[in-house]
Amino acid sequence: ILEGDIMPPTGLQERPSDPTAIYISMLPIEYRTIRGGIVCIFNEDYTNPSLPLISDTINLGKPIKERLYEIRYDPRDISKLWIFNPVTKDYLPLHFTDIRKGSISLWEKRAQRKRIG
Repeated sequence: ILEGDIMPPTGLQERPSDPTAIYISMLPIEYRTIRGGIVCIFNEDYTNPSLPLISDTINLGKPIKERLYEIRYDPRDISKLWIFNPVTKDYLPLHFTDIRKGSISLWEKRAQRKRIG
């Protein structure tokens, strides 16, 4: 029962209606810039059809710290990321620019880079 001694008791809070939003909010965060409609992170390039529209509105006269975007990722599968769009206040999914690449974990990616050198 929530809210202590308030009567009548309120019980449990309602569950959030969007499970994807909960999932994204629990993921680790990195900050990156957008260049030419592409985000580079983990030595991979990611894109979304809407990303060039966002990158066209960036003021290059601002310091780099003001041009960073919040990127969320699942370390178990870095083939899909989410970037926060501050204008629409929602997350856009990002995918590899090379569509031939499949799912890979962050651990596998780091091991692969270590092997290659």
